[in-house]
Amino acid sequence: MFINGEFTSGHAADQIAILNPATEGVLDEVPRGTRQDTLEAIMAAKAAFPGWSKTPANERAAMLHTAAAKTRN
Repeated sequence: MFINGEFTSGHAADQIAILNPATEGVLDEVPRGTRQDTLEAIMAAKAAFPGWSKTPANERAAMLHTAAAKTRN
């Protein structure tokens, strides 16, 4: 999982298999997040929001378009 700008396994002891819906083959395994992981992600998001909200809208839009393009590829 990605929390506060870092990939982490968090407090997870279990993994979740990510399946390819076409083949049902396992693409990857990711940590199963815990309540503590969720709280840490929420705190990181709250801490990041003031800076994000001060970023001009056109810059935020460009960042979101870049993220969307990377997700599609």
